[in-house]
Amino acid sequence: MRGLIIFLLFSLLPSLAFCERIIIKLRPDTTVEAVLGEVVAKKRYISNNIYVIQIKEGLDVSKIISHLRGDPRVIYVEPIKRGKFKGFDSLEAVFSIEGGDYEGQWYLEMMEVKACWYLSKGQGIVIGLIDTGVDYNASDLQGRVLSGYDFGDDDNDPFDLNGHGTMMAHIMVAKKNGYGVAGIAPKAMILPIKINPGGEGTFETDRLVEAIFYAVGHRVSVINLSLVVEGYSEAVRDAIDYALSQGIVVVAAAGNDGLSRVSFPASYEPVISVGSVDKDGKRSATSNYGMGLDLVAPAGPPGIYTIGLNETFYLIRGTSLSAAMVSAICADMLGANGGLTPSDLFNFLKVTASHPLEWEALSGYGLVNAKRAVQRALGLPVGEEIPYLSLNVISLFYPLLPYPYFTFDIYQYQYIWIDAVRASPTPVDIYLEITYPDGRSAFLTYRRDGLAQLREERMPLRTGCIFDDLEDFVPVMFLAFSPYDEAMKADMPSGTYIWRMEIIGDGKSIEEYLQTFYLFNQFY
Repeated sequence: MRGLIIFLLFSLLPSLAFCERIIIKLRPDTTVEAVLGEVVAKKRYISNNIYVIQIKEGLDVSKIISHLRGDPRVIYVEPIKRGKFKGFDSLEAVFSIEGGDYEGQWYLEMMEVKACWYLSKGQGIVIGLIDTGVDYNASDLQGRVLSGYDFGDDDNDPFDLNGHGTMMAHIMVAKKNGYGVAGIAPKAMILPIKINPGGEGTFETDRLVEAIFYAVGHRVSVINLSLVVEGYSEAVRDAIDYALSQGIVVVAAAGNDGLSRVSFPASYEPVISVGSVDKDGKRSATSNYGMGLDLVAPAGPPGIYTIGLNETFYLIRGTSLSAAMVSAICADMLGANGGLTPSDLFNFLKVTASHPLEWEALSGYGLVNAKRAVQRALGLPVGEEIPYLSLNVISLFYPLLPYPYFTFDIYQYQYIWIDAVRASPTPVDIYLEITYPDGRSAFLTYRRDGLAQLREERMPLRTGCIFDDLEDFVPVMFLAFSPYDEAMKADMPSGTYIWRMEIIGDGKSIEEYLQTFYLFNQFY
């Protein structure tokens, strides 16, 4: 009977000659039909009792919403709102990156990203990129982009037709390949979730809400929102709350209006909101600031190099990039310590930032610092230089040897990186023997499932390797958190160890390298 009364009431309202949509959350003990009666033209279920309702033509949607807000069966109701990816403060197509992968990326040094990589590169972490999609054919994104969804066009191909999302993806996870840019979390993965129709630069909030629930359902660890909504949305806040309740950190752009207020959803308190500073650490003129600003990242003048559609290089500025940078640093922190909560991540970013003595309106808690944040995530002394050695194993006095020059970067806590300085004409085998503090020894190798393990018998770490000037060719993440064997970690107490690395080529030893180091295992 109540549904009939609602229908009769609304049918008497002035005709508007078009359909409008609302988003409504109902209490679990009721239904759309019971609450809305015959005013519904179409309905679409999202999740958690949230529906998108298309109202029949000729009805005054604002009066319907006003009436429903007084209904105790309705938790909230609001019109579908619009949002945008805000464009950029500046966007300029360029032919190449000045200085190549690293030298042209001044912001990496400003946030101590390269030092952070000795601790973590975001390995095993998935970032939900809710944006315009991703150009997954880009060469330096190969192996970094998962299969996602396109809510803007309702299909399973989130290919980017706009460019914004692709630029964010490169900032976060691009592989250094000597051609493009180096992502801040180059071992992390992107789950692309497209919410705009076609190549448009705008979206609607029901698609954003669906995208957030989709990201949660696909087990992302970080959600990046380099976007703004035109006004507050209860439905978006509700979806964000759900993501946070599932242990997912949400990072959003402060906005590029130069206003003394932060745009939504960055203004929502549990979201990590990020503004922009220039190369000198001063607030970018267009970056929003004031209450609700948490952190800043270097995405202002002279601009940030990234890559858009068709692998076109761009020099751009804006808080979209700032949010992407912080999302990638969160991935690095979680790659180092997967047990961190959203609250932990924010607190560690806050206390390790280059900041004033207290929060201030122009920069929040300060400029993010990747190295210090990951050190804090690992429980290591914050701010100290990362102790590692670099050694050219084969002497430069023998430049005519038919084998590569190997550079070993030994980080005392977790890593050995082997870089090939010159290509090898023949395959080589690599053996890595570890001597424990109690004198026993074992060889590090990989199981069929890709997990590292220690074996008493002599077994190679890698076989038939052809080095071809590839960085990080053999990353041995010792005591890393994922995806390495838990039993191995549990069997490695803190103490003094010896690495013995041997490289075999043509059946004979090319080089042997020994390094004594102290291993810190906080999980033992």
